[in-house]
Amino acid sequence: LEPALSPAQFAFLALLSSEPGRVYSREEVIEEVWPDDQAEGISDEAIDALVRRIRLRLRTLHAGHEYIVTVRGYGFKLETE
Repeated sequence: LEPALSPAQFAFLALLSSEPGRVYSREEVIEEVWPDDQAEGISDEAIDALVRRIRLRLRTLHAGHEYIVTVRGYGFKLETE
């Protein structure tokens, strides 16, 4: 991807791609993407904005496929197919 992903975007995708299909909770995402911050300080809006930006970037690779799936009330997973 050009330009390169931000460190937070890369950390998020690395987490999801470590086990495609597994659902990662918002808490797990916070621990991986923002390890030095207090979990209470990271809002749902910050996580949603991160996911939205990555989805837009991934659409440039394959417009017909949604790689990052939101599991309502829990978290996110990566679907590779």
